[in-house]
Amino acid sequence: MCCLLAHIAASGGAQLLIDVYTSPVLVALLKHPESAIYSKSLQVLAEISDASENIGPCADVYTDALPTLVMFLQSPEAEAVKWTCRILGNIAVHETLLAATLNADPCVPLVSLLSQANRRLDGLYALHHISSSEIGACTVIYADAIPILSTLLNPGHNGDYLQLTCNVLANIASHRNLVQTILDANVCTPLLSLLSHSESGVQYAAAHALRRISCRSTGARIVVDLGALPVLQDLLQSTDLQLIITICQVIGNIARGRPLRRALLQTSLCAHLASLLSHPEEAVKLSALVPLDCLSRTQHGILAIVDAHAISALIELMRSSDVQVLHAISKVLSNMASENGLSQADLPLAHLLRHAEPAVYVSALNLLFHICLSNTGIPGATGAIYSAVALLQRELKTLNTRNLAKGCRILGISIGHDESRSQETIEVSLSGCVILVSLLRHSSTRVHYAAAGALLEISSRSERGARYIVNANAVPDLIQLLHSADTDASAHIHIPEILGRIVSYRILVQTTIDVDAASRLAELLRHPMFAVRGLAAKILHQTAENSGIGLHAVIKANMLPNLVDMLQSQKEELRTCTCELLGAISWLDERSREDIVDAGACYSLCQLLRDASLAVRLAAISALCKISKSANGAHAIVKANELSALGERLQALDKAILPSVCEVVGNITLQDDLPLDLIDRGICAVLMPLLRREDDSADCNAPNRLTVQLSGVPRSLAGAPPKLMQMQYLY
Repeated sequence: MCCLLAHIAASGGAQLLIDVYTSPVLVALLKHPESAIYSKSLQVLAEISDASENIGPCADVYTDALPTLVMFLQSPEAEAVKWTCRILGNIAVHETLLAATLNADPCVPLVSLLSQANRRLDGLYALHHISSSEIGACTVIYADAIPILSTLLNPGHNGDYLQLTCNVLANIASHRNLVQTILDANVCTPLLSLLSHSESGVQYAAAHALRRISCRSTGARIVVDLGALPVLQDLLQSTDLQLIITICQVIGNIARGRPLRRALLQTSLCAHLASLLSHPEEAVKLSALVPLDCLSRTQHGILAIVDAHAISALIELMRSSDVQVLHAISKVLSNMASENGLSQADLPLAHLLRHAEPAVYVSALNLLFHICLSNTGIPGATGAIYSAVALLQRELKTLNTRNLAKGCRILGISIGHDESRSQETIEVSLSGCVILVSLLRHSSTRVHYAAAGALLEISSRSERGARYIVNANAVPDLIQLLHSADTDASAHIHIPEILGRIVSYRILVQTTIDVDAASRLAELLRHPMFAVRGLAAKILHQTAENSGIGLHAVIKANMLPNLVDMLQSQKEELRTCTCELLGAISWLDERSREDIVDAGACYSLCQLLRDASLAVRLAAISALCKISKSANGAHAIVKANELSALGERLQALDKAILPSVCEVVGNITLQDDLPLDLIDRGICAVLMPLLRREDDSADCNAPNRLTVQLSGVPRSLAGAPPKLMQMQYLY
């Protein structure tokens, strides 16, 4: 009966035996006194454990049998040991049975089998499977297996022994915390010698172990120091595909470390890797691209790739149908583009951007991103912009935030720098701007900040770029977004700048700033960010030359008190643009000047005449010149008791603002109801010493011109103060 079951199991009927639940019976037979019976039971159990992917239904049965199975490892019968090792190895790879298997402590007797030539292969089989898990590998190490495994790496041993020994070491080395144990055992030297073994299976197993070891930087360093690079280079010409692929992976691990990368570049490995790009097998091409990806991350590596004439092969591979190959090529070319290593390459990017596979078109998008950043004008990249716009339109909802941000940057650079005026370019640029505007409302901060930055770049380049944004109907959205609580503060900074660029082109002002937009901008004068307040003030000021719509919006929104508060800002730029905006508003009409006076702006403006910044002083005195043209404005300056500030500027001979100061003083003195003694105290006392100066420079002629104004005041000089009479006499 056992022979029949063994035949059924060996003939592919193991699952059938599981289904009829024969395992408990077979386990019971393990205790039979007849060796033939328990040996056949072990064979059937081995076949069942070997063939069953899901061993769950038999888990309890095998768990109960483990103590008996471990005892069989010391059996004098070779067949019993063989099948027992096979069972232990097969069940150890199942997570449900791993802990129970290790608790039975099979590793010590298994390691002892390695010293027995006729049972060594069976012991290695079980240890190979047990070491596939980290806890199993630890148990193998604790059983002192490493020294014995090291001795088995002798090239004179059986090829099967060598392969399994390499596999056990590879399993242990694959666990980060255990690789140092392998390195301490100095197994790299015998493994390297096995790369020259006559059997390709042994070569592959040794290469596989070295691949696992070289995944760690310490292991990669040891492999290089042992002089492995020439051997690896020779093996790239092997006819064994799996061996070539594994060797490429070893080289890739070495190339990941910057110091070791230099050692690779001192050999001709790059040329050999480049030759593999023309290999008929896609898997080989893909494996060669892995180390090339690492090498292309430095300028020296790029030069080596170029010298190896690999560019044409890479471009040719861009027409491959293999998704993984296309993805890997895009990574290599992206690295090269970021280092300006593709200046003469004609890349079929449009083809990749239209690819159906996300991994491909995302990689192509990343490549185009690096091309745009490098600004090398690579042939083929310009045409790819059209495909990039189409891709973003198609996959707007599926691309992740990182790739959407890259797409925004691509559009910003390409549209902003494109000098073509063809109809196709105009349509694509307009479509790109529409996409960017839509992304301003994206939930991700990273995306809408990137979109705002791209629109800023487009609007900064030329009026044509600003017109694209206007024609994309972006302005209403831009202004509305400034009031959105969902918009990132950093994007708030970009949006006023974009609008400022647009309105700086006069032809676009009426198109962009309507009553609603102006009202929203005026409301931003109370925004918590000074940069937003300042930029909003700049935009509103820019509308002054073309229409007063923005200035009226400030008054209507009752923002003049806010502007007065902004004059106290610590930021020079904000003080300057606020003065300019107040000056523009005061120029509208008499009523506007009265509103500014009522808001208490005169005192703050006079205070700014003492500001350390020349730009602030110029803006402040310019505003005062306009305000002082009205009677209320002149009286407000006097009532603010700030004639002393004007006098200080006159005494200091502040050349930049002296003419404007004199103009303000002249406007004040033209008011008939201004007390003459105030003129005498506040003005004449300052002007008298200035008029006696013999300096004929322009800044000293300003007081003379003011004296003409004073002499023309329609007053009865009979009651004029003495100093005013003296000034007329001097003049």
